[in-house]
Amino acid sequence: MENRNVNDERSTTSGENTLFRLNEISGYDVADHSPDIRGWAVRSRDGRKIGRVKDLIFDKTAMKVRYMDLELEKEYMADSDHSDIHLLVPIGAAHVDKDEDFVVVDRIMTHDELQRYPRSGGGFITRDYEQAVVNYHNGANTSTSVQSNPGQTSGSKDDPIIAYDSDDDQTFYNKDCFREDNLYRNRRV
Repeated sequence: MENRNVNDERSTTSGENTLFRLNEISGYDVADHSPDIRGWAVRSRDGRKIGRVKDLIFDKTAMKVRYMDLELEKEYMADSDHSDIHLLVPIGAAHVDKDEDFVVVDRIMTHDELQRYPRSGGGFITRDYEQAVVNYHNGANTSTSVQSNPGQTSGSKDDPIIAYDSDDDQTFYNKDCFREDNLYRNRRV
């Protein structure tokens, strides 16, 4: 697997890094017609609070939010979790409540389901991790941990957070779990 760590913010063309944390890039924000869900509580299908939206993962090439960064409540952490856990949830795999400001992740209902949610090893987002997340939301059997790239970290202001060649992004993100209209289906924006 090719690791890509391009820090040049201008490098957003095909084959180069495209995903960034919205909180950490300048000149970008949530569209005026959409609620900004950062900081909102995240609930499971049965209504239990499982965490909060820490950030949104933004694709600068497509100009779309691809994921929510779900900061998991400590009580839902797996035994193998050693620190704060952030799970990537595809933007279309959740929906905002029609009346109140919280987000529901449709695929998660039980504690066991949450324990099986793919965890990243931290650092950059790999295509293997993204595929494990998509498989989870499509009901495929996945492991709970995906190897990251040892020795690499991400999160510096304006640094990309992916570690793969993004040439196939258009095909990869053409899945129901990435449809933004799923997120807002219960609420008029």
